[in-house]
Amino acid sequence: MMKQVSVAEMRSIEAKANQLGLTYAEMMNRAGHGLSGWIQNTYGFLDEKTVLGLVGSGNNGGDCL
Repeated sequence: MMKQVSVAEMRSIEAKANQLGLTYAEMMNRAGHGLSGWIQNTYGFLDEKTVLGLVGSGNNGGDCL
């Protein structure tokens, strides 16, 4: 289940997780795996297997990559 949070809330959540020992690299890795799983579950039935990730100038581009 996903929860929508503001940018400020996400920064606070990430900072707290980092303080507790979860590195930003591991957070990005987990987010990327979650995204790929969602894409597979949602669109995996399609014959075309090409995905385009549009990444802006924000701080979350690594998740998509």
